[in-house]
Amino acid sequence: LKNGEPWDLELDIITAKGRRITVRSNGRIEMRDGTPWRLLGAFQDIDASVRVREHLRRKREQLDQILKATGVGCWTWSVPDHRFEVDNQWLALCGITRTDFEADPVASWKRSLPRSVILEVERAHARLFAGESDFAETELPISLPDGSVRWVLNRESVVERAADGQPLRLIGTYHDITARKHLEELTVAHTMQLENMARIAGVGGFEIDFAALTLRLNAQARDILGAVDTGPQDVYRALGRRFPPEIDGALRSAIEGVMFGRDELDLEVPIVRSDGLRWIRVIGRPVMDGAEAVGLTGAVMDVTDKVEQAAALTAAAAAADAANAAKSDFLANMSH
Repeated sequence: LKNGEPWDLELDIITAKGRRITVRSNGRIEMRDGTPWRLLGAFQDIDASVRVREHLRRKREQLDQILKATGVGCWTWSVPDHRFEVDNQWLALCGITRTDFEADPVASWKRSLPRSVILEVERAHARLFAGESDFAETELPISLPDGSVRWVLNRESVVERAADGQPLRLIGTYHDITARKHLEELTVAHTMQLENMARIAGVGGFEIDFAALTLRLNAQARDILGAVDTGPQDVYRALGRRFPPEIDGALRSAIEGVMFGRDELDLEVPIVRSDGLRWIRVIGRPVMDGAEAVGLTGAVMDVTDKVEQAAALTAAAAAADAANAAKSDFLANMSH
């Protein structure tokens, strides 16, 4: 004040009625002959705005704690001035230092991603800018400085548009999904292993949804049944195309027996394929939801060789019995 500098302060005061409030005091010193002469200023009651500001600060702290606890990183893109703002959790997920990011936000981000993924994000942004959507979601494999890869789910949304529809501001989040991606990779690997084992063993799998009455076949089951459809099929129409009418009826009854919780499925039936008649074994168990059967899952196996061998053995046995009977008749006739 002695130097004539103005002031602008927030002060807590006690009013005449004993209420504590926050006021803003600003002003300046009027100088005369190089010395302070008088103070010119004003007081403004800003208690309501300070309370709102403090409430927003607490809410922001609470949100920051929630985001930190869930491992979510946040970013904001101000489109007109091409300004990016990110929090520390976003930087940690990307393996980027604050210094590198502030030096060149876009380049530091692109360095951690494959070119194909960058193009995918740019296509998503193109749809947002074209007004086709206000929301986009992409999975990003981020290369970290230690050589490992962290998968993140990027969700972003346009929160403000100009009068011409162009985005003004976007906000988004990064969420670590590395564990989920690893589980998906293991699931795919195990599924391929099971498919290979089933192919070696000559076993195919199927599922029937009782609510939709649809049939799904895996690759091995399609090979065994001579089917070409890869998606869900109407179960009764699929059966009618592949089984003789008398077998179709028996198979329908067996499936309905499972549907109404009476039986499991275990049949050997002939099937008509483009390369001729084959025999298959169909086994299955109900998929239960409480006391209700909601589906059927099972396996099919080509047992043509076994059936033909059994038929050959039966024919050989019958031929042997006939030969023995003829021999007995011959000896009986000779004895007379």
